[in-house]
Amino acid sequence: MRIGLFASNAALAQYFVTALGMADHTVTLYPAVQDLVSALTAAASLQGGAPQEVLLLELILDVSGRQLLANLSCLAKELGLPIIVLTTAGRDAIDLAQAAFPEVCLRQLPLPLRALLALIRAQRLSASSATQSYSE
Repeated sequence: MRIGLFASNAALAQYFVTALGMADHTVTLYPAVQDLVSALTAAASLQGGAPQEVLLLELILDVSGRQLLANLSCLAKELGLPIIVLTTAGRDAIDLAQAAFPEVCLRQLPLPLRALLALIRAQRLSASSATQSYSE
């Protein structure tokens, strides 16, 4: 599976690239938010489909993190691209973000790799079934 990754923590970014690569996923690391936004904007304007099948974001859910999530969520929705957000934020911040972005899968770190891989599989299955029902 092709996974687009943005992580605010460089060490976590490297861990995800390595661990997901070992699980046979192809990971595109976006070192800056603008790189990710540019890639998604270009894909949306070309209407050629998303460059990835899932977006994995490691974010701090403060005001700027929620604003970023709002922007990415709009672009991802246009592309039919599921988003998984991993955060070290507390339960209250996660609940607030989940209420604002019900289509986004939010999970608190630390998260076992096995659980992350299951989330990725579930997002792919739900995205493909949504695409099938939309085309029917």
